[in-house]
Amino acid sequence: MAPPPPPPPPELIEDVTAEILLRLPPDDPEHLVRASLVCKPWLRVISDPGFLRPPLPCLPRDAAPARPPPPAPTMQRMP
Repeated sequence: MAPPPPPPPPELIEDVTAEILLRLPPDDPEHLVRASLVCKPWLRVISDPGFLRPPLPCLPRDAAPARPPPPAPTMQRMP
C-alpha cells in the first residue's frame, strides 16, 4: 500500500480559498463577515490587504433607472 500524498503547500490552499471567497456575492458584505468566522485561515485570507474585491459599479446621480417601478396596486369595489 502506497503512503498518502503529502499535503498541498499553504500558498496553494490560500490561493484556492481566495478564489472561493471572491465568488461570494459582492453586493452583500455580510457574506464575507460570515465567511471570516469559518476558521482562522479564512479570516487570514479575508483580512489580508492583498485580498481586494472589485468595487460595486456605481450609476451617475443623473442616470435614469433601467426601467420604471411597477405601478402601485389599487383596490376597486365590485358593483
